Amino acid sequence: QRVNFQFSTDSMGIVTNNTQDWGTRQHVLAGSAMLRSRTLLEILDTHCAPKSIDFMAVDIDEAGQAFSPNPLDKYKVKILAIHGSLSQGLIGKLRASGYVPIGRLNAKIVGSKEKRLSVSIFSSREFMRAHRQQIQEASDRLKHVLTLNRGVLQSMRTMA
Repeated sequence: QRVNFQFSTDSMGIVTNNTQDWGTRQHVLAGSAMLRSRTLLEILDTHCAPKSIDFMAVDIDEAGQAFSPNPLDKYKVKILAIHGSLSQGLIGKLRASGYVPIGRLNAKIVGSKEKRLSVSIFSSREFMRAHRQQIQEASDRLKHVLTLNRGVLQSMRTMA
């Protein structure tokens, strides 16, 4: 499917029609680019991804569309981080594929009045059962680091 990608003046996009040669990419400061979109399944298949993936981060504006067809029926991801807001349909699809939510980060981006970072983290049920203690410890460490970073950033803002 061809999609008209829009880029606002406050952000920059990197676009290409050729995923085999990233040297053909164009930097787009503003405006639009007409490109063929690909599903996550198509990308994983094209690049011969392993069937078992430890960690995958997905940062796509319309993540629900990237999961149709659902790549998690073919590829098993232990920990999945999805940036942005999630539709109830996508959450239902993830649960039906054996994934459970284990955390959510929703933080204001420093230096921005309105922009926020939103990440939802899911784990496969099998990985969760086998590694529940390690996941809890990692989650606790991440919360601690984020708390420390928030304090450092606030101190830096005060000094500026």
